[in-house]
Amino acid sequence: MALPLSSPHDLSRPSLRRRCMLAMCGLAPLSMSLHSVEAKQPQTKVLFVCQYGSVKSAIAREVFKRAAAGRGLSVSAVSRGITPEEHLSAELTTKLDAEGIDTRSEALTVLSQNDIANASIVIYFDRIPEVFDLKSKAAQDWSDVPSMNNEYQRARSILDTRMTNLISELKARKSD
Repeated sequence: MALPLSSPHDLSRPSLRRRCMLAMCGLAPLSMSLHSVEAKQPQTKVLFVCQYGSVKSAIAREVFKRAAAGRGLSVSAVSRGITPEEHLSAELTTKLDAEGIDTRSEALTVLSQNDIANASIVIYFDRIPEVFDLKSKAAQDWSDVPSMNNEYQRARSILDTRMTNLISELKARKSD
């Protein structure tokens, strides 16, 4: 409901000020209830892990974020390396640049127990050391994806199929 004001000083009138305050207070419960709905639906967090964190997991992270956004899925994704090290070949870098995939948008980071604890799903391309407990996590073994540096087209085809399946699975979970 719009309140007509004849001058900037009209808010100094007690009755108008009271009506404005009541109107603002009426919105407070609505904003609190919307906030509590968001709090009840935690965002899905996908953790991609490979040996070095610079190729398979970083490419998967970027491909996943793009594909999820394209399907209207609100998720977060990070990549980690078991022993972080830069391993992108110059040829692969050129291919990724042409596709608009920036694997360096996130710093190389070593895998930690905290990463696993905070993940909803762990996707691993290389065997994760036993010191990390995956027993209580939804984890998927994607270790059969070939080298991105040596067999990019084949690896990317497999990755795209897995991403489509993963996103469909996550969308189904959200609708439950």
